[in-house]
Amino acid sequence: PLAKNRPRLLIAISVVVLVNGIATGYMRQYYRFMGIENTIFSAPMSYLPERPVFEFFFYYVVGLVVCFYQAPLKAFITRYRWVLLGMVFVAGALAIAEAEWVYQISDRVTDWRSRTLTLPTALYALSFILSFLAFEQATPPFSGLLYRMGVNTLGIYLMHKSVLLV
Repeated sequence: PLAKNRPRLLIAISVVVLVNGIATGYMRQYYRFMGIENTIFSAPMSYLPERPVFEFFFYYVVGLVVCFYQAPLKAFITRYRWVLLGMVFVAGALAIAEAEWVYQISDRVTDWRSRTLTLPTALYALSFILSFLAFEQATPPFSGLLYRMGVNTLGIYLMHKSVLLV
């Protein structure tokens, strides 16, 4: 298979597909913002579909390649795990800031805040996945306390309906 024999080629193809989906969304938003949404300038955009399949294809391919090359990848990302964790916070903040900025400048008539196919959200998702893999063996502090609190909270959640009916 291509994922085992030529993983870089497959990742490159999936990145091109992902960037196509991201660019399509940005171009559509630009045409809406400039008021040329239904003109001849935006006609080529009708041939570029804006679907989550771009995003799903990329993450499927990344998962497929990681499956074949998990040990070398984990050795590589473990060295950069703190950088990846920092990227999670930076990309998350950028995703929120971008969504709010576009929402504010577009007179609050856009659906941009619900988009998951933007550049910061793609970077956030990828850095989150890689960071999760890099910190897989780490035990979080206070994990026992958090586990006990979760068990007690679940019990209250399951019991509250019967208490409210009494």
